[in-house]
Amino acid sequence: MRYPVTIEKVDGSYVVSISHPDGRFQGACEASTRDKALAETHGLIAAMITDSMASGEIVPEPSRCERGNGWVYMHPLLAAKASIYNEMRVSKKRKADIARAMGVNQKQVDRILNPKHHSTLDQLQSAAASLGKHLDLRLA
Repeated sequence: MRYPVTIEKVDGSYVVSISHPDGRFQGACEASTRDKALAETHGLIAAMITDSMASGEIVPEPSRCERGNGWVYMHPLLAAKASIYNEMRVSKKRKADIARAMGVNQKQVDRILNPKHHSTLDQLQSAAASLGKHLDLRLA
């Protein structure tokens, strides 16, 4: 998953901002170089996704990139976790339902959904399968 960003040079530093059309998924990072500002944006996106999940809101899908903007890619594990979380919300499945379908303890589902926990692809695939879905990984 990738989110569009706007990159601007302001007073000798670079500002990278994210602004989703829904108005609630936005933020900005500033650094001395373009590359450093983009690197900071990865942490910003992770924090925004974590906040969305903690507040029980759907994690917004990335919007289209307009000409002149750049992209910031999410870490693949975070993208999978956000997708699984969104599917749970849409299908109205509880963590207990997923745990039962996976044959695991609910604490394992908590870890799978925790953006800071390093889940394995097997665990994420199992969680997706419990929702009737599968992970689709590809090089871009």
